Amino acid sequence: MEIIRKPFYKFYWKMRDIIVPGLENSQYAYNHTLRAYVNQNSRWLDLGCGHQILPGWMPQSQEKQAAIVERSKMTVGLDYDCLSLRKHKTIKYGVVGTFEDRPSKTVHLSWSLLIWSLNTLKIPLRLWQRYIESWTKTASSFSIRQIC
Repeated sequence: MEIIRKPFYKFYWKMRDIIVPGLENSQYAYNHTLRAYVNQNSRWLDLGCGHQILPGWMPQSQEKQAAIVERSKMTVGLDYDCLSLRKHKTIKYGVVGTFEDRPSKTVHLSWSLLIWSLNTLKIPLRLWQRYIESWTKTASSFSIRQIC
């Protein structure tokens, strides 16, 4: 199998740069988005945060994650998997729950970010977006990035 796979990978890497010059992995775009949006006044919610903000294969991922979280006023992670939240090294405030769980008190967030988790939604995206925006301040941003 390797004898077939190797030439195809070689062909793919050459063609990728011809077909889509400058293409980068979506995780780098995610990192750029976070660096652009997170500031000292940010109170943001990472929906479906898992156990890390950036992938371990990204150079200096731990340092980049720590810098993003330290720069924010508050970062909250929401995930259904309690073990992932416990394993998370950068987000201090983790909430175990689903996207449909609504906090009992008003939550004042600057913005929310959803990545990789659209397939877990049980309600239509438009309704869900309004639902999340009701958690945030009036001047909120909502970013969605989903790669299938």
